[in-house]
Amino acid sequence: DMMLSMENIDASFVVTKRNDGRVGISARSLGNKNVQRVMEKMGGGGHLSNAATQLSDITIEDAIRQLIQVIEEIGSEINL
Repeated sequence: DMMLSMENIDASFVVTKRNDGRVGISARSLGNKNVQRVMEKMGGGGHLSNAATQLSDITIEDAIRQLIQVIEEIGSEINL
């Protein structure tokens, strides 16, 4: 959430390697960006401004590539 307090930042995605080996992606927005749709496309869910997903059998680098691909695919539909 701290990143959302930065100037000109309306949404943030944090990608981490979890202790169980999965990759977690946490998405937050100020409410005017639908991060839920991005996370749903990646198998997760949540709410308009607060969503997440957990991915198995993937590297952090590949998870980031997948995240970018989804944002490029649907970004204009959800105001990203």
